Amino acid sequence: MEATPKACVAPPDIRFPEGDIGEDQRVRERETEGLLGGSVKRKRCRSRSDDQSYATEAFDEEAGDHVVVVVLEIGSSEIRIGFSGDQTPRHRLPAFLTRIVQAAPHDGGLISPLSFPRTFLGEDAFTAATQAAEDGGCAVDVIAAHPQHPLAPSRESYDNLFVVIDAALDKLLDECEQEAAGPIASGKNAFTGSRGKAARHQPTVEMPWALLAVVPVICDQRLATCLLRWALEARRDVFGAVKLVADARMAAYHHLLLLPEDQRSAEKGLLVVDAGETAVRVLPVTGHALTPGTHALQQSEVAGSLLTSLVLFHQERRGEGIRGVQRGMTWREAMRYKEQCCFASLSPSVDLQLHRRHRQLQPPFVTGNLVRQPSTDAFLFPEIFFTPQLLRNANLSPIVNSTSQASLTQVILDAFGKGTVCERAFWLSRICLVGGTAKLGNFALRLQDELRVAWQSVDPSAYIQRKEDVPIRLLVSDDPQLAAFRGASEFGRVAVLDEEAWITREEYADTAAIPALGRRALRHANFG
Repeated sequence: MEATPKACVAPPDIRFPEGDIGEDQRVRERETEGLLGGSVKRKRCRSRSDDQSYATEAFDEEAGDHVVVVVLEIGSSEIRIGFSGDQTPRHRLPAFLTRIVQAAPHDGGLISPLSFPRTFLGEDAFTAATQAAEDGGCAVDVIAAHPQHPLAPSRESYDNLFVVIDAALDKLLDECEQEAAGPIASGKNAFTGSRGKAARHQPTVEMPWALLAVVPVICDQRLATCLLRWALEARRDVFGAVKLVADARMAAYHHLLLLPEDQRSAEKGLLVVDAGETAVRVLPVTGHALTPGTHALQQSEVAGSLLTSLVLFHQERRGEGIRGVQRGMTWREAMRYKEQCCFASLSPSVDLQLHRRHRQLQPPFVTGNLVRQPSTDAFLFPEIFFTPQLLRNANLSPIVNSTSQASLTQVILDAFGKGTVCERAFWLSRICLVGGTAKLGNFALRLQDELRVAWQSVDPSAYIQRKEDVPIRLLVSDDPQLAAFRGASEFGRVAVLDEEAWITREEYADTAAIPALGRRALRHANFG
Protein backbone atom coordinates (compact mmCIF):
# COMPACT_ATOMS: atom_id res chain seq x y z
CA MET A 1 0.00 0.00 0.00
CA GLU A 2 1.39 3.35 -0.96
CA ALA A 3 1.93 5.92 1.73
CA THR A 4 -0.78 8.52 2.03
CA PRO A 5 0.33 11.84 0.51
CA LYS A 6 0.87 14.68 2.89
CA ALA A 7 -2.05 17.07 2.95
CA CYS A 8 -1.58 20.69 2.05
CA VAL A 9 -2.49 22.57 5.18
CA ALA A 10 -3.99 26.00 5.14
CA PRO A 11 -3.54 28.12 8.28
CA PRO A 12 -6.93 28.29 10.02
CA ASP A 13 -8.81 31.54 10.13
CA ILE A 14 -8.27 32.24 13.82
CA ARG A 15 -10.69 34.93 14.90
CA PHE A 16 -11.55 34.50 18.52
CA PRO A 17 -14.83 35.73 19.89
CA GLU A 18 -14.61 37.95 22.89
CA GLY A 19 -14.57 35.86 26.04
CA ASP A 20 -13.93 36.25 29.73
CA ILE A 21 -10.27 37.05 29.16
CA GLY A 22 -9.59 40.50 27.84
CA GLU A 23 -6.06 40.10 26.50
CA ASP A 24 -4.93 41.16 23.05
CA GLN A 25 -6.34 38.99 20.28
CA ARG A 26 -2.92 38.25 18.77
CA VAL A 27 -1.65 36.97 22.13
CA ARG A 28 -4.57 34.59 22.41
CA GLU A 29 -4.01 33.34 18.88
CA ARG A 30 -0.42 32.43 19.70
CA GLU A 31 -1.49 30.76 22.97
CA THR A 32 -4.20 28.71 21.26
CA GLU A 33 -1.87 27.53 18.53
CA GLY A 34 0.85 26.54 20.98
CA LEU A 35 -1.06 24.93 23.86
CA LEU A 36 -1.94 21.67 22.18
CA GLY A 37 -0.24 21.90 18.84
CA GLY A 38 3.25 22.06 20.36
CA SER A 39 5.85 22.90 17.77
CA VAL A 40 3.78 21.89 14.73
CA LYS A 41 5.10 23.70 11.66
CA ARG A 42 3.24 24.59 8.53
CA LYS A 43 4.48 22.40 5.73
CA ARG A 44 4.80 23.40 2.09
CA CYS A 45 2.20 22.03 -0.24
CA ARG A 46 3.39 19.12 -2.31
CA SER A 47 2.35 18.75 -5.91
CA ARG A 48 -0.78 16.65 -6.15
CA SER A 49 -0.82 13.50 -8.24
CA ASP A 50 -3.69 12.72 -10.59
CA ASP A 51 -5.00 9.92 -8.39
CA GLN A 52 -4.98 11.89 -5.15
CA SER A 53 -8.34 11.65 -3.42
CA TYR A 54 -10.74 14.48 -2.83
CA ALA A 55 -10.35 13.89 0.91
CA THR A 56 -6.78 15.16 0.71
CA GLU A 57 -7.82 18.07 -1.51
CA ALA A 58 -10.06 19.25 1.35
CA PHE A 59 -6.93 20.35 3.19
CA ASP A 60 -5.64 22.36 0.20
CA GLU A 61 -5.66 26.14 0.02
CA GLU A 62 -6.18 26.26 -3.71
CA ALA A 63 -9.32 28.40 -3.75
CA GLY A 64 -8.57 30.27 -0.54
CA ASP A 65 -11.22 28.34 1.38
CA HIS A 66 -10.42 26.74 4.71
CA VAL A 67 -11.42 23.41 6.13
CA VAL A 68 -14.79 23.38 7.87
CA VAL A 69 -14.36 21.45 11.13
CA VAL A 70 -17.47 19.92 12.68
CA VAL A 71 -17.23 19.38 16.45
CA LEU A 72 -19.21 16.38 17.71
CA GLU A 73 -19.33 15.65 21.44
CA ILE A 74 -20.68 12.21 22.29
CA GLY A 75 -22.05 12.29 25.81
CA SER A 76 -23.81 9.49 27.61
CA SER A 77 -27.05 11.47 27.79
CA GLU A 78 -26.67 14.19 25.14
CA ILE A 79 -25.19 14.65 21.67
CA ARG A 80 -23.77 18.11 20.95
CA ILE A 81 -22.77 19.26 17.48
CA GLY A 82 -21.49 22.51 16.00
CA PHE A 83 -18.57 24.08 14.18
CA SER A 84 -15.12 25.06 15.38
CA GLY A 85 -15.32 28.56 16.79
CA ASP A 86 -18.84 28.12 18.21
CA GLN A 87 -19.14 28.95 21.89
CA THR A 88 -22.31 26.87 22.18
CA PRO A 89 -23.41 23.84 20.17
CA ARG A 90 -25.61 24.46 17.18
CA HIS A 91 -27.77 21.54 18.28
CA ARG A 92 -28.08 19.62 21.55
CA LEU A 93 -29.97 16.38 21.12
CA PRO A 94 -30.77 14.20 24.16
CA ALA A 95 -29.46 10.70 23.45
CA PHE A 96 -32.84 9.03 23.96
CA LEU A 97 -35.33 7.48 21.59
CA THR A 98 -38.63 5.65 21.52
CA ARG A 99 -40.35 3.53 18.88
CA ILE A 100 -44.13 3.70 18.66
CA VAL A 101 -46.37 1.68 16.35
CA GLN A 102 -48.78 4.01 14.58
CA ALA A 103 -51.64 3.30 12.21
CA ALA A 104 -51.74 4.85 8.75
CA PRO A 105 -54.67 7.20 7.95
CA HIS A 106 -57.84 5.26 7.18
CA ASP A 107 -59.35 5.95 3.75
CA GLY A 108 -62.79 4.65 4.71
CA GLY A 109 -62.48 1.34 2.86
CA LEU A 110 -63.07 -2.14 4.16
CA ILE A 111 -59.39 -2.88 4.59
CA SER A 112 -58.05 -1.85 7.96
CA PRO A 113 -55.15 0.62 7.88
CA LEU A 114 -51.62 -0.70 8.12
CA SER A 115 -49.56 -0.12 11.22
CA PHE A 116 -45.93 0.92 11.02
CA PRO A 117 -43.28 1.68 13.65
CA ARG A 118 -42.02 5.23 13.97
CA THR A 119 -38.90 6.38 15.82
CA PHE A 120 -38.82 9.60 17.84
CA LEU A 121 -35.53 11.10 19.00
CA GLY A 122 -34.41 13.57 21.66
CA GLU A 123 -37.08 15.72 23.24
CA ASP A 124 -39.61 14.37 20.74
CA ALA A 125 -39.15 10.91 22.24
CA PHE A 126 -40.43 12.04 25.64
CA THR A 127 -43.28 14.04 24.13
CA ALA A 128 -44.37 11.16 21.90
CA ALA A 129 -44.16 8.62 24.72
CA THR A 130 -46.27 10.78 27.00
CA GLN A 131 -48.86 11.36 24.26
CA ALA A 132 -49.02 7.65 23.42
CA ALA A 133 -49.46 6.77 27.08
CA GLU A 134 -52.31 9.25 27.42
CA ASP A 135 -54.04 8.10 24.24
CA GLY A 136 -53.54 4.37 24.60
CA GLY A 137 -53.41 4.05 28.37
CA CYS A 138 -50.25 1.96 28.33
CA ALA A 139 -46.66 2.77 29.17
CA VAL A 140 -44.20 3.48 26.36
CA ASP A 141 -40.51 3.08 27.12
CA VAL A 142 -38.00 5.81 26.34
CA ILE A 143 -34.59 4.16 26.09
CA ALA A 144 -31.11 5.63 26.31
CA ALA A 145 -29.16 5.41 23.05
CA HIS A 146 -25.67 5.31 24.56
CA PRO A 147 -24.79 1.76 25.68
CA GLN A 148 -22.93 3.10 28.75
CA HIS A 149 -26.02 4.87 30.09
CA PRO A 150 -27.82 3.10 32.97
CA LEU A 151 -31.14 3.22 31.06
CA ALA A 152 -29.71 1.64 27.89
CA PRO A 153 -31.36 -1.66 26.85
CA SER A 154 -28.02 -3.15 25.78
CA ARG A 155 -24.36 -2.45 26.50
CA GLU A 156 -23.18 -4.22 23.37
CA SER A 157 -24.72 -2.27 20.50
CA TYR A 158 -24.05 1.27 19.25
CA ASP A 159 -26.87 1.17 16.69
CA ASN A 160 -29.24 3.39 18.67
CA LEU A 161 -26.48 5.89 19.41
CA PHE A 162 -25.66 6.42 15.75
CA VAL A 163 -29.33 6.90 14.93
CA VAL A 164 -29.23 9.94 17.23
CA ILE A 165 -25.83 11.11 15.90
CA ASP A 166 -27.12 10.84 12.33
CA ALA A 167 -30.16 12.93 13.23
CA ALA A 168 -27.94 15.59 14.85
CA LEU A 169 -25.85 15.83 11.68
CA ASP A 170 -28.99 16.14 9.55
CA LYS A 171 -30.12 19.06 11.70
CA LEU A 172 -26.76 20.75 11.16
CA LEU A 173 -26.93 20.20 7.40
CA ASP A 174 -30.47 21.58 7.25
CA GLU A 175 -29.38 24.69 9.14
CA CYS A 176 -26.47 25.26 6.75
CA GLU A 177 -28.79 24.81 3.78
CA GLN A 178 -31.13 27.46 5.15
CA GLU A 179 -28.22 29.82 5.76
CA ALA A 180 -26.94 29.26 2.23
CA ALA A 181 -30.39 30.03 0.82
CA GLY A 182 -30.16 33.52 2.27
CA PRO A 183 -32.54 35.64 4.35
CA ILE A 184 -35.17 35.76 1.60
CA ALA A 185 -35.56 32.00 1.35
CA SER A 186 -35.33 31.38 5.09
CA GLY A 187 -37.52 34.32 6.01
CA LYS A 188 -34.96 35.79 8.41
CA ASN A 189 -31.39 36.94 8.53
CA ALA A 190 -29.05 33.96 8.32
CA PHE A 191 -26.76 35.27 11.03
CA THR A 192 -29.62 36.13 13.36
CA GLY A 193 -31.17 32.70 12.82
CA SER A 194 -27.96 30.97 13.92
CA ARG A 195 -27.51 33.13 17.03
CA GLY A 196 -24.79 35.27 15.51
CA LYS A 197 -22.65 32.36 14.29
CA ALA A 198 -20.93 32.56 10.94
CA ALA A 199 -22.38 30.55 8.06
CA ARG A 200 -20.42 27.59 6.65
CA HIS A 201 -20.37 26.30 3.12
CA GLN A 202 -22.17 23.09 2.32
CA PRO A 203 -19.97 19.98 2.06
CA THR A 204 -19.09 18.97 -1.49
CA VAL A 205 -17.06 16.20 -3.08
CA GLU A 206 -14.20 18.62 -3.63
CA MET A 207 -14.47 20.35 -0.25
CA PRO A 208 -15.85 17.96 2.39
CA TRP A 209 -16.02 18.75 6.07
CA ALA A 210 -13.65 17.41 8.73
CA LEU A 211 -15.03 15.70 11.84
CA LEU A 212 -13.51 16.39 15.26
CA ALA A 213 -15.19 13.88 17.61
CA VAL A 214 -14.93 14.27 21.40
CA VAL A 215 -14.85 10.86 23.10
CA PRO A 216 -14.14 9.67 26.68
CA VAL A 217 -10.56 9.19 27.82
CA ILE A 218 -11.27 5.50 28.40
CA CYS A 219 -13.06 4.93 25.11
CA ASP A 220 -14.43 1.65 23.81
CA GLN A 221 -12.55 0.73 20.64
CA ARG A 222 -15.85 -0.29 19.08
CA LEU A 223 -17.02 3.31 19.35
CA ALA A 224 -13.88 4.54 17.57
CA THR A 225 -14.30 1.98 14.79
CA CYS A 226 -18.00 2.79 14.41
CA LEU A 227 -17.21 6.51 14.20
CA LEU A 228 -14.74 5.94 11.38
CA ARG A 229 -17.16 3.68 9.52
CA TRP A 230 -20.04 6.12 9.97
CA ALA A 231 -18.14 9.27 8.95
CA LEU A 232 -15.94 7.92 6.14
CA GLU A 233 -18.31 5.32 4.72
CA ALA A 234 -21.94 5.98 5.57
CA ARG A 235 -21.56 9.78 5.45
CA ARG A 236 -18.63 9.99 3.05
CA ASP A 237 -20.55 12.63 1.08
CA VAL A 238 -20.11 14.94 4.09
CA PHE A 239 -16.77 14.14 5.74
CA GLY A 240 -13.32 13.79 4.25
CA ALA A 241 -11.28 13.32 7.43
CA VAL A 242 -11.80 12.30 11.08
CA LYS A 243 -9.89 13.01 14.28
CA LEU A 244 -10.78 11.85 17.80
CA VAL A 245 -9.93 13.87 20.92
CA ALA A 246 -10.36 12.94 24.59
CA ASP A 247 -12.95 14.93 26.54
CA ALA A 248 -10.63 15.50 29.52
CA ARG A 249 -7.98 17.07 27.27
CA MET A 250 -10.51 19.42 25.70
CA ALA A 251 -11.94 20.41 29.10
CA ALA A 252 -8.43 21.21 30.34
CA TYR A 253 -7.71 23.11 27.12
CA HIS A 254 -10.79 25.27 27.66
CA HIS A 255 -9.83 26.08 31.26
CA LEU A 256 -6.27 26.98 30.31
CA LEU A 257 -7.65 29.68 28.03
CA LEU A 258 -9.63 31.07 30.98
CA LEU A 259 -6.54 31.49 33.16
CA PRO A 260 -4.45 34.67 33.22
CA GLU A 261 -1.71 34.69 30.62
CA ASP A 262 1.11 34.11 33.13
CA GLN A 263 -0.60 30.94 34.47
CA ARG A 264 -1.33 29.14 31.20
CA SER A 265 1.67 26.85 31.25
CA ALA A 266 0.46 23.37 30.39
CA GLU A 267 3.60 21.89 31.98
CA LYS A 268 2.14 22.57 35.42
CA GLY A 269 -0.72 20.22 34.63
CA LEU A 270 -4.36 20.28 35.67
CA LEU A 271 -6.62 17.92 37.58
CA VAL A 272 -9.89 17.37 35.70
CA VAL A 273 -12.88 16.40 37.86
CA ASP A 274 -15.72 15.30 35.60
CA ALA A 275 -18.99 14.81 37.47
CA GLY A 276 -20.93 13.32 34.59
CA GLU A 277 -24.07 11.27 34.20
CA THR A 278 -22.51 7.80 34.20
CA ALA A 279 -19.54 8.24 36.56
CA VAL A 280 -17.29 10.68 38.37
CA ARG A 281 -13.81 10.64 36.84
CA VAL A 282 -10.75 12.38 38.27
CA LEU A 283 -7.84 12.53 35.86
CA PRO A 284 -4.67 14.66 35.67
CA VAL A 285 -3.52 16.06 32.32
CA THR A 286 0.07 17.22 31.92
CA GLY A 287 2.60 18.38 29.34
CA HIS A 288 2.32 20.63 26.31
CA ALA A 289 0.07 18.06 24.63
CA LEU A 290 -2.16 17.82 27.75
CA THR A 291 -1.56 14.08 27.96
CA PRO A 292 -3.99 12.25 30.30
CA GLY A 293 -2.25 10.55 33.20
CA THR A 294 -4.29 7.36 33.13
CA HIS A 295 -2.04 5.90 35.86
CA ALA A 296 -3.75 8.28 38.28
CA LEU A 297 -7.30 7.87 36.95
CA GLN A 298 -9.89 7.48 39.69
CA GLN A 299 -13.54 6.71 39.08
CA SER A 300 -16.64 6.40 41.22
CA GLU A 301 -20.12 5.14 40.44
CA VAL A 302 -21.67 7.89 42.54
CA ALA A 303 -22.60 10.12 39.63
CA GLY A 304 -25.37 12.11 38.04
CA SER A 305 -27.24 8.96 37.07
CA LEU A 306 -27.62 8.11 40.75
CA LEU A 307 -29.06 11.55 41.39
CA THR A 308 -31.47 10.99 38.52
CA SER A 309 -32.46 7.58 39.91
CA LEU A 310 -33.06 9.06 43.36
CA VAL A 311 -35.30 11.76 41.93
CA LEU A 312 -37.33 9.27 39.92
CA PHE A 313 -37.56 6.81 42.80
CA HIS A 314 -39.01 9.36 45.17
CA GLN A 315 -41.34 10.78 42.55
CA GLU A 316 -42.95 7.35 42.39
CA ARG A 317 -43.00 7.08 46.20
CA ARG A 318 -44.88 10.35 46.39
CA GLY A 319 -47.33 9.14 43.74
CA GLU A 320 -46.43 11.75 41.14
CA GLY A 321 -48.00 10.49 37.93
CA ILE A 322 -49.31 7.05 37.11
CA ARG A 323 -46.82 4.27 37.61
CA GLY A 324 -45.55 3.18 34.21
CA VAL A 325 -46.92 6.19 32.38
CA GLN A 326 -44.48 8.38 34.31
CA ARG A 327 -41.62 6.32 32.87
CA GLY A 328 -42.11 7.84 29.45
CA MET A 329 -40.96 11.24 30.69
CA THR A 330 -38.72 10.31 33.60
CA TRP A 331 -35.31 11.43 32.42
CA ARG A 332 -36.46 14.81 31.15
CA GLU A 333 -38.42 15.57 34.31
CA ALA A 334 -35.58 14.42 36.55
CA MET A 335 -33.02 16.59 34.76
CA ARG A 336 -35.20 19.66 35.13
CA TYR A 337 -35.83 18.85 38.77
CA LYS A 338 -32.11 18.57 39.49
CA GLU A 339 -31.30 21.84 37.72
CA GLN A 340 -34.10 23.83 39.34
CA CYS A 341 -34.37 22.36 42.84
CA CYS A 342 -31.29 20.41 43.93
CA PHE A 343 -28.44 22.14 45.74
CA ALA A 344 -25.46 21.30 47.93
CA SER A 345 -25.57 22.38 51.54
CA LEU A 346 -22.88 24.61 53.03
CA SER A 347 -23.95 23.56 56.56
CA PRO A 348 -24.24 19.79 56.24
CA SER A 349 -24.14 18.97 59.94
CA VAL A 350 -27.14 21.19 60.66
CA ASP A 351 -29.07 20.10 57.60
CA LEU A 352 -28.44 16.40 58.21
CA GLN A 353 -29.77 16.75 61.74
CA LEU A 354 -32.92 18.35 60.34
CA HIS A 355 -33.20 15.59 57.77
CA ARG A 356 -33.15 12.83 60.40
CA ARG A 357 -36.41 14.19 61.76
CA HIS A 358 -38.08 13.56 58.41
CA ARG A 359 -37.33 9.94 57.54
CA GLN A 360 -39.92 9.93 54.78
CA LEU A 361 -38.83 12.51 52.23
CA GLN A 362 -41.28 15.30 51.60
CA PRO A 363 -41.88 17.35 48.45
CA PRO A 364 -39.65 20.44 48.41
CA PHE A 365 -40.85 23.75 49.76
CA VAL A 366 -40.13 26.19 46.93
CA THR A 367 -40.42 29.97 47.09
CA GLY A 368 -39.32 32.11 44.18
CA ASN A 369 -37.91 29.05 42.37
CA LEU A 370 -35.46 28.48 45.26
CA VAL A 371 -35.52 25.54 47.64
CA ARG A 372 -35.70 26.74 51.25
CA GLN A 373 -36.28 23.47 53.08
CA PRO A 374 -32.95 21.67 53.64
CA SER A 375 -34.63 18.62 55.12
CA THR A 376 -35.98 17.57 51.72
CA ASP A 377 -34.61 15.27 49.06
CA ALA A 378 -33.49 18.34 47.10
CA PHE A 379 -30.74 18.68 49.69
CA LEU A 380 -30.13 14.98 50.24
CA PHE A 381 -29.46 13.97 46.63
CA PRO A 382 -26.24 16.00 46.09
CA GLU A 383 -25.14 15.23 49.65
CA ILE A 384 -24.38 11.62 48.70
CA PHE A 385 -21.36 12.92 46.76
CA PHE A 386 -19.81 14.14 50.01
CA THR A 387 -21.44 11.77 52.52
CA PRO A 388 -21.86 8.39 50.79
CA GLN A 389 -22.85 6.83 54.13
CA LEU A 390 -26.33 8.15 53.37
CA LEU A 391 -26.63 5.44 50.73
CA ARG A 392 -27.21 2.96 53.55
CA ASN A 393 -30.46 4.73 54.32
CA ALA A 394 -33.36 2.32 53.88
CA ASN A 395 -35.11 4.80 51.62
CA LEU A 396 -32.27 4.59 49.08
CA SER A 397 -31.34 0.91 49.13
CA PRO A 398 -33.73 -0.27 46.35
CA ILE A 399 -31.88 1.64 43.63
CA VAL A 400 -28.27 1.45 44.86
CA ASN A 401 -26.16 -1.52 43.79
CA SER A 402 -23.36 -0.93 46.29
CA THR A 403 -23.27 1.07 49.51
CA SER A 404 -19.47 1.06 49.75
CA GLN A 405 -18.85 4.22 47.76
CA ALA A 406 -16.04 6.70 48.30
CA SER A 407 -16.80 10.39 48.67
CA LEU A 408 -15.94 12.76 45.84
CA THR A 409 -13.31 14.38 48.04
CA GLN A 410 -11.60 11.04 48.67
CA VAL A 411 -11.66 10.18 44.97
CA ILE A 412 -9.85 13.44 44.18
CA LEU A 413 -7.23 12.91 46.88
CA ASP A 414 -6.67 9.32 45.72
CA ALA A 415 -5.95 10.54 42.20
CA PHE A 416 -3.67 13.22 43.62
CA GLY A 417 -1.73 10.66 45.65
CA LYS A 418 -1.02 8.48 42.61
CA GLY A 419 1.11 11.15 40.97
CA THR A 420 4.76 11.76 41.65
CA VAL A 421 5.83 14.64 43.88
CA CYS A 422 6.91 16.68 40.86
CA GLU A 423 3.75 15.92 38.88
CA ARG A 424 1.24 16.85 41.56
CA ALA A 425 2.95 20.03 42.76
CA PHE A 426 0.31 22.27 41.15
CA TRP A 427 -2.67 19.95 40.83
CA LEU A 428 -4.64 21.06 43.89
CA SER A 429 -4.45 24.69 42.79
CA ARG A 430 -5.55 23.84 39.23
CA ILE A 431 -8.65 21.66 39.56
CA CYS A 432 -11.07 21.87 36.62
CA LEU A 433 -14.64 21.06 37.68
CA VAL A 434 -16.75 20.00 34.70
CA GLY A 435 -19.92 18.04 34.06
CA GLY A 436 -23.62 18.63 34.56
CA THR A 437 -23.54 17.91 38.30
CA ALA A 438 -21.12 20.81 38.78
CA LYS A 439 -24.00 23.15 37.85
CA LEU A 440 -25.87 22.36 41.09
CA GLY A 441 -26.10 25.26 43.50
CA ASN A 442 -23.18 25.60 45.97
CA PHE A 443 -21.55 22.46 44.55
CA ALA A 444 -18.16 24.04 43.79
CA LEU A 445 -18.01 25.91 47.11
CA ARG A 446 -18.90 22.79 49.08
CA LEU A 447 -16.29 20.71 47.23
CA GLN A 448 -13.58 23.29 47.85
CA ASP A 449 -14.36 23.39 51.58
CA GLU A 450 -14.41 19.59 51.81
CA LEU A 451 -11.08 19.34 49.99
CA ARG A 452 -9.45 21.86 52.29
CA VAL A 453 -10.56 19.97 55.41
CA ALA A 454 -9.60 16.57 54.00
CA TRP A 455 -6.21 17.83 52.81
CA GLN A 456 -5.30 19.08 56.26
CA SER A 457 -5.96 15.63 57.73
CA VAL A 458 -3.70 13.75 55.28
CA ASP A 459 -0.32 12.50 56.51
CA PRO A 460 2.13 15.32 55.66
CA SER A 461 5.27 13.16 55.56
CA ALA A 462 4.87 12.32 51.86
CA TYR A 463 4.78 15.91 50.65
CA ILE A 464 7.50 18.49 50.23
CA GLN A 465 5.53 21.66 50.79
CA ARG A 466 3.76 22.49 53.98
CA LYS A 467 0.04 22.03 53.72
CA GLU A 468 -0.64 25.58 54.80
CA ASP A 469 1.24 26.78 51.71
CA VAL A 470 -0.69 24.65 49.21
CA PRO A 471 -3.65 26.62 47.83
CA ILE A 472 -6.76 24.69 46.83
CA ARG A 473 -8.46 26.30 43.89
CA LEU A 474 -11.27 25.13 41.63
CA LEU A 475 -11.57 26.42 38.07
CA VAL A 476 -15.20 26.49 36.97
CA SER A 477 -16.40 27.96 33.68
CA ASP A 478 -19.76 29.66 33.29
CA ASP A 479 -21.24 26.37 31.99
CA PRO A 480 -19.27 23.32 33.20
CA GLN A 481 -21.41 21.03 31.07
CA LEU A 482 -20.04 22.62 27.86
CA ALA A 483 -16.38 22.80 28.89
CA ALA A 484 -15.27 19.89 26.68
CA PHE A 485 -17.24 21.16 23.68
CA ARG A 486 -15.84 24.67 23.98
CA GLY A 487 -12.31 23.35 24.32
CA ALA A 488 -12.77 21.24 21.19
CA SER A 489 -14.28 24.22 19.40
CA GLU A 490 -11.19 26.32 20.11
CA PHE A 491 -8.84 23.44 19.32
CA GLY A 492 -10.58 22.81 16.02
CA ARG A 493 -9.17 26.10 14.73
CA VAL A 494 -5.60 24.76 14.80
CA ALA A 495 -6.19 21.00 14.68
CA VAL A 496 -5.87 20.91 10.88
CA LEU A 497 -2.19 21.83 11.24
CA ASP A 498 -1.36 18.34 12.50
CA GLU A 499 -1.95 16.23 9.41
CA GLU A 500 -0.76 12.96 10.93
CA ALA A 501 -3.53 12.94 13.53
CA TRP A 502 -6.30 12.89 10.90
CA ILE A 503 -7.59 9.78 9.17
CA THR A 504 -8.64 10.68 5.63
CA ARG A 505 -11.27 9.13 3.43
CA GLU A 506 -8.62 7.83 1.04
CA GLU A 507 -6.69 6.13 3.84
CA TYR A 508 -9.87 4.51 5.12
CA ALA A 509 -10.72 3.19 1.64
CA ASP A 510 -7.23 1.74 1.15
CA THR A 511 -7.04 0.04 4.57
CA ALA A 512 -8.46 -3.42 5.09
CA ALA A 513 -7.91 -3.47 8.87
CA ILE A 514 -10.41 -0.88 10.07
CA PRO A 515 -9.91 -1.78 13.79
CA ALA A 516 -6.24 -0.85 13.38
CA LEU A 517 -7.32 2.61 12.24
CA GLY A 518 -9.57 2.78 15.29
CA ARG A 519 -6.64 2.03 17.60
CA ARG A 520 -4.57 4.70 15.89
CA ALA A 521 -7.40 7.21 16.24
CA LEU A 522 -7.66 6.47 19.97
CA ARG A 523 -3.92 6.85 20.40
CA HIS A 524 -4.07 10.31 18.83
CA ALA A 525 -7.15 11.11 20.95
CA ASN A 526 -5.08 10.88 24.13
CA PHE A 527 -1.57 11.74 22.98
CA GLY A 528 -1.72 13.67 19.70
